[in-house]
Amino acid sequence: VVFPEGTRNKDYDSPLNDFKAGSFKIPAVTDNKIVPIAIWGTQVVLNTHIRWKRYPVFMHYLPVIDPADFSGNTIKLASTCQQLVQAEIDKMRSQHPHLVKDFSKGKDYLKYLR
Repeated sequence: VVFPEGTRNKDYDSPLNDFKAGSFKIPAVTDNKIVPIAIWGTQVVLNTHIRWKRYPVFMHYLPVIDPADFSGNTIKLASTCQQLVQAEIDKMRSQHPHLVKDFSKGKDYLKYLR
């Protein structure tokens, strides 16, 4: 597992940070396929100021990407993966607007379930 942003993104509304091309060099050289995963919702769970740690986290597996299709160009590969993951995260945000509004401020998730 590689997290190509290189750091945590703590904001529900901000776009992903740039994916680092270096994180795609190993699959490009070894000709291993990449399974991008869009993860959204960890912004609250990983917040050190919120004590109660029971919040939804969504993971969507995206179609497999073959690095051979990019002829070793890891910059283009990183950009393509970032665009795919960002598009999926944007979908998750739009499907769960209450999570963006309420839980980014640390509100109780159980109230959302009721």
